[in-house]
Amino acid sequence: MTLRSAALALLVLATSASAASALPGDEAFQVVSPAADTLVDAGTSGIQVTYTCPVYRTLDDGLGFVVQAGAPSYRAVLATAPEVGTDGLLRADRVLLRVTAETPNTVPAGQCVSVLGDGRGTGPQNTPGTYWYQVYRLCTGCASGYEAGEVRRVTVRSQAVLRVRPAVAYAGFPTRLRVAVPGLADGTAVLLQRETATGWTTIGTGGASAGSAEVIANLRRGANRLRAVATTGSETLTSAVAVIAGRVARKRVTSASDDGRYTGPKGVRLRIGKRGTTISGASIRVLMVCPAVTAPGSVGGQITTQTGFAQISSAPIAPDGRFVAAGAAQGSSVWIHGRVRRGRVLSGVAKLSIGTCSGTATFTAARVK
Repeated sequence: MTLRSAALALLVLATSASAASALPGDEAFQVVSPAADTLVDAGTSGIQVTYTCPVYRTLDDGLGFVVQAGAPSYRAVLATAPEVGTDGLLRADRVLLRVTAETPNTVPAGQCVSVLGDGRGTGPQNTPGTYWYQVYRLCTGCASGYEAGEVRRVTVRSQAVLRVRPAVAYAGFPTRLRVAVPGLADGTAVLLQRETATGWTTIGTGGASAGSAEVIANLRRGANRLRAVATTGSETLTSAVAVIAGRVARKRVTSASDDGRYTGPKGVRLRIGKRGTTISGASIRVLMVCPAVTAPGSVGGQITTQTGFAQISSAPIAPDGRFVAAGAAQGSSVWIHGRVRRGRVLSGVAKLSIGTCSGTATFTAARVK
């Protein structure tokens, strides 16, 4: 049998055998983990693929010219479908990640590791769903140029557990509610739903950020049965039901004595009126960070800053002096909350997002006499 016909025969075996075929006399590699159909916890650290990586011949002309290769010639890929091309590898148009072998001292001698991950919260390693991975090694003397291992399926599952946190809420007033979402990728939409006679109704939406999401919602008088729902990849996560009471105001901490014009550092200005029940014309200066959008595959990117103003035309003040308001239009969003107490605005927070730029500012203000 000629070298070419032997290589073609080996290629056929490579697409179906449990271990990659090798040039005659060389040791084939074996995939150690994950096993086929394994459940893998989502995480930015990636999916660790372990396999043996013996030294092998990548080229042998049969006349004494031999080229050997080791760990640097091994690869692992992750794809969205199990189909392979004519070269025995997972189809390139379905491949999400391709990683070269490493030889850390955390694995036994003779084994290699490829960590399938891009370090991003939105990467496939952190997005629940079904994927397929494959290990292969370069082989110049093979007909296809590779020695391909078996294709294995893995399922990424989320570790996030959603929980609606307790809150003080007054019926009919916008309330800032928090949802704990540890393990959920930043930017994932989190829906806050209230149980009704006919099912569940979404009453507010927030975005996950650093393990938490904030949602503005109006609660009804009495007990409100709430839950949080988020979809990440192919998985929908639902929190346990939390019961939060919509209180009825008995008295207010604000009054007509709080009415007037307010100013503060960072360009803060606003008005309180209608006997301490409304805040209007709020404007707070916010310094935003603007990361540059780089082309896929490029490295780095310039980060700039931009100053904007978080502005809200009007918002009600709850009986305990708290206020919260949000708005969105034409690619920008604003979120302002704080508390009015004895002629001062305390614990103010303003969030502003315009395009790719976003920032947060804390603020206080005092009534101008």
